[in-house]
Amino acid sequence: MTLRRWFAPFVMLFLSLLFTACGDGNFMDKTKIDGSILRGTAVGPGDQIFGRTVYIAKNFSFDLSSPSLFRKFGLCSGVIIDQYYVLTAAHCTENIKESRVIFTEDANQAITPDQIYKIVNYESPDEYQEARLREIKKAIAPGPQNRSNFYDLAVLKLSRPIAGAKYSNSYFQDKNSVIHMTQSKDVRLTAEAFVAGYGRISEYNRLADDPRFQAKSFDDSPPPLNGTLMKAQLTLNITDFSQRVISRSQRFSSGVCTGDSGAPLFAIRDDELYLQGIAIATFKVKDEDPTNAYNSCYGESMYLNLDFHKTWIYKTIQKLEKRKPMPEILTI
Repeated sequence: MTLRRWFAPFVMLFLSLLFTACGDGNFMDKTKIDGSILRGTAVGPGDQIFGRTVYIAKNFSFDLSSPSLFRKFGLCSGVIIDQYYVLTAAHCTENIKESRVIFTEDANQAITPDQIYKIVNYESPDEYQEARLREIKKAIAPGPQNRSNFYDLAVLKLSRPIAGAKYSNSYFQDKNSVIHMTQSKDVRLTAEAFVAGYGRISEYNRLADDPRFQAKSFDDSPPPLNGTLMKAQLTLNITDFSQRVISRSQRFSSGVCTGDSGAPLFAIRDDELYLQGIAIATFKVKDEDPTNAYNSCYGESMYLNLDFHKTWIYKTIQKLEKRKPMPEILTI
């Protein structure tokens, strides 16, 4: 009885703290916890995934007289699969003729013309186009169950090889197929994975409000909220490899945010880096409140499982090799 009476106050204190935390809208939001891509690690030269990703600048313009900056409205991320080819999300190909691929780990640093690559052609699955037209015609709002999610993929062909890039062409090895992963006797039940993208680097709407940056002095304005390649670690389950779309609740797992569409999901298979998927969407639990200090990306993040699209990617590259380039609009 004495032990129970001594222990009871600690139980009550724990429950009180738990209910208080659960009442906080930011509690257990992994987009606000170290380890998510918003609080992840910047990718540097010594990193395993260094040199494999690209920044896709939409509505791009570039001034040769001021090469330290380029202008764009909107961005996506992408992954290099061959010297001329990049994978990204199909919805990132809107206004593709005014988009450019930038090979850099930090698009907020000086960009030189040799880092800028024109997109001379691209292709997305017919199923994606058909599904999107149907969703638009029927006014179906974007959501986790939309059919277009299952084909949200595009191959971009560039004007010239990406100098210094590491290609994820081992992705096409048959031994790493989904059949291998689900039928192998030695397969592990989980696999460590990394996601890396150029999207938001802070959960705050204003970077100056982020405690991690408040100690830094900003001359005129704080640095941009996106453009720096960040990575986060997550764990994949054996069941994920048999799903066409891999979903994660970002209440409990680190994930992606605005600007990370097309970002690569690298799994560690047989102790090797393997391109498992690309980020295609984050569906928030609730609409963003513009008066709130946070721009939370908690909700459901979705990754397209590329194991189901290997044949399409391979045939698409063969098709693009023979196709004439798109008419050029910009000179760079």
